[in-house]
Amino acid sequence: MALVIALGRRLYGAWGGLLAGLVLALMPLHTRFSHLAITDVPATFWTTAALLLAVRLLQEGHERDLLLAGVCAGLAAATKYPAGLVLLPVLASELLRRFTLANRYLWLATLLALCAFSWPPLMCGWTSRPFGQTCL
Repeated sequence: MALVIALGRRLYGAWGGLLAGLVLALMPLHTRFSHLAITDVPATFWTTAALLLAVRLLQEGHERDLLLAGVCAGLAAATKYPAGLVLLPVLASELLRRFTLANRYLWLATLLALCAFSWPPLMCGWTSRPFGQTCL
C-alpha cells in the first residue's frame, strides 16, 4: 500500500497518492488475494516497486534507481511470469532519460533482472520437483 501511495504522490501529488492508496485498500480482489496469500500480491508489490523506481529514475536520474528497478523487475518475474513485463517500462525510462545503447547501467539493470528472475527457481531445485510442488 505504501508503494502505491508513493507512486501516486510522485506522479499526481499528495491527493493523487492518497486516492491511489484508498482505491487499492477498497479493491475487493486485492483484499481477497492478500488474505489467501496468492502470488498476485507479491507480484504486484515487486511490479509497483519497479515502476516507482522507474519514475524516480526519470525524475531524478540516479543510476542506483535503474539497478534497483532491474532487481525488482526480476523478482516480479520470478514471482509470476507475466509481471516480468514491468522490465519494459523500466528500460524505456532509461532510454528516455539517456538514449544510447552503450549505457552500461542499462545492460547491468537487464542482467540484474535476469539474475533475480533465475535465482528463486535455482534455489528451490525447480527441475527436481513434481509439477505443483513448491519449495516452501
